[in-house]
Amino acid sequence: MKIGEFLRKGLGPLEKPISEAYRAIFFDLGALILQIKRWIPGDRLKILEVGCGEGMLISRLAAAYPDSQITGIDITPSIGRMYKGDMNHITFSQQTIMDFSFKNPESIDLLIIADVMHHVPKEKHKEFLLQARNTLKRGGYIVLKDWARNKAPIHRLAYFSDRYITGDEVYYKTAEEWRGFLQEAFGRDSIKEEARIRPWSNNIAFLMQP
Repeated sequence: MKIGEFLRKGLGPLEKPISEAYRAIFFDLGALILQIKRWIPGDRLKILEVGCGEGMLISRLAAAYPDSQITGIDITPSIGRMYKGDMNHITFSQQTIMDFSFKNPESIDLLIIADVMHHVPKEKHKEFLLQARNTLKRGGYIVLKDWARNKAPIHRLAYFSDRYITGDEVYYKTAEEWRGFLQEAFGRDSIKEEARIRPWSNNIAFLMQP
């Protein structure tokens, strides 16, 4: 069992507030939702979050897009465990992006990938994103948010958290590397907007239309 999982199992009813407080040290989930809503203000969308984990971001997506159909996928068996909201327009499915894209091609209006890519092996980054793109309807959007590598002390703390508490092998790109990589994967004009998400400028988000 990973260190993070072991510690969280002992928190009982305090698990969710403590987990959210810990995450907020690095990343404001609400600020990302506000940015996504500014970029994509409509509703009645089909939204997919890849790597949704236990459902903390989907809880906020459900409130921001109450008339949309939202699906979260992840390979973890605890998928959606911390989501406590209305399930009428929410679906959680334990599967890979490859499986989902094969069964649901060109079905999604908005695809969200938040703090997932640095957990994916570096050599699989392009394949992962191309599989994700296959789920999009014509004219659909991808929002990719990740942690950009730099020399700030907070980056060292983020690395320690991801590497030793989650137990994953992690790889972070710099902001410049992200721009070049995404343009190579999706085309030079694919990046429509870029934003930094509080509380740290390391949190970089891209709005793309491949």
